[in-house]
Amino acid sequence: MENTKPSENVYLLTDQRPCKDDADQRGHVLYYSQSVGWHQAFWGKSHMPDATHWTYLPERPPAVVPREHQLETAFNRWQDNAFPKVEPAVKLLLRLGFMAGADYENRGE
Repeated sequence: MENTKPSENVYLLTDQRPCKDDADQRGHVLYYSQSVGWHQAFWGKSHMPDATHWTYLPERPPAVVPREHQLETAFNRWQDNAFPKVEPAVKLLLRLGFMAGADYENRGE
């Protein structure tokens, strides 16, 4: 026998419609449609006419800063503190050494 009771926090649209307070920061919830499955849409109405259920949409995780950008920021902070008045050619050599050390440190991961 198939379980017909929805999971916790999954609501039948005919029983309970989502409201603005149920939406994420962009105003979306998750709807379930028989034709496409789960999809996100504006809390006021699914763009799929056969939507039957809805649930909360988790908040988006924070953006991931690429490792290269993190290293560049870390190098600039270190160089500004350790060698504030350095010639461009020396800065280039310092950067090469810093990045090589970061690559060496990252090999174990």
